[in-house]
Amino acid sequence: MQAFDWALAQAQLRAAARLGIGLSTLGNNMAVRASAYWATGGYAQFPFSLTEDFQLFHALRRQGFHFVFDTHLSRLAFTQPALDARSWLQQRLRWMQGAWQLPWGFRLGWVGMALWPFLLLGLLPWHTGLALGLALAKIFGQMTLAGAMLGRVGQARLLLWALPYEIWSWGGIYTLDFTFSKKPVIWKGRRYPPTPSRI
Repeated sequence: MQAFDWALAQAQLRAAARLGIGLSTLGNNMAVRASAYWATGGYAQFPFSLTEDFQLFHALRRQGFHFVFDTHLSRLAFTQPALDARSWLQQRLRWMQGAWQLPWGFRLGWVGMALWPFLLLGLLPWHTGLALGLALAKIFGQMTLAGAMLGRVGQARLLLWALPYEIWSWGGIYTLDFTFSKKPVIWKGRRYPPTPSRI
């Protein structure tokens, strides 16, 4: 489930990048020219951040550097999953430190997706056909978006998780709760208080 979730997130970032919209990058598979890095002043000049890859990416963008969200089998990287639900929620909460710095339209879209189960269940008694149609359209859209990227990196088998992922992703509402309740972030054994970037 985490693998498909991670792939879908990358597919969304890739789709935005192809439209010239730089949202973020993934630090575990990110390459930056040394000259570009030093042009930003480097991490020593940045304020503290729990999402240092996001911070560096946007510092590079402010300097006018070009970016490419590349997907190819030769550049495939794997990362360890969160080992339990609490670790997964903490990981998502840390990521939201950066996401809340994106333009309001993207933040609103993320909140809408987190509230999707309630919207769907609320519509179901009133118009079952429309609710089911929207659910299928969402699943098909996610499969199409993720499938285009997964095929390029030889991981098309992950599409088998698209249907169960739809239910599993409803856990995203707990990330929303974590974000708005100002819970601390626990990362690499350390406890960090809520940051001003969070609502």
